[in-house]
Amino acid sequence: MNPIMRKSGLTPDQLMRRQLYSLLDKQDLDLKSVNIIGNNLKTDDDSELVKIIKENGFTLREVPRTKTYDEYKEMGKAFLNITYNPAAIEAGRYLEKKLGVPAHGILSFDLKEDKNGEMKVTEINIRHMAYAGVMAHVGFDLIEDTIRIMEDGNCNTVVRDQYHHYDKPYIFLRDVDVEPIILESEEIFDDPKAYFNIK
Repeated sequence: MNPIMRKSGLTPDQLMRRQLYSLLDKQDLDLKSVNIIGNNLKTDDDSELVKIIKENGFTLREVPRTKTYDEYKEMGKAFLNITYNPAAIEAGRYLEKKLGVPAHGILSFDLKEDKNGEMKVTEINIRHMAYAGVMAHVGFDLIEDTIRIMEDGNCNTVVRDQYHHYDKPYIFLRDVDVEPIILESEEIFDDPKAYFNIK
């Protein structure tokens, strides 16, 4: 029995997600085959991640998508295992050792200035965030960079852009479950009538 409130080692949830892959065997890699690892529900087909994978000709495999044992075993061919669920990180590490497929991940983070003007990390996420698509619309395309890395197996063709500067002072506005809005400047906030839609 696994104690639910254990204080050390892997949690029962992490162990369960890792065990999902215990029957996979090392195979010849298929460079057009990608796994999403560690989920007990399939990743939404309308998500950017799934669209990117499928629209670029990759075969996507994920345990909840498999219908037969043979389909499940095909996951051993993937050249890339993607994890975006924090509870699945150990599953990715397990497959790295078991199948010899290096772990890859995407990190996005938020920075804010403290009272002294020093940049501080306020949030770290192990996936592309909703604003990645918005930034692509105005010239900073992390999604395209990710596709290049997946296709090439390295980042040699990705232009290094450590501090991207946009050509306009864009403002990105977004809320939950609505389309984001891109403003070309913050001037609208200087006009109360415009802000409150007063005529």
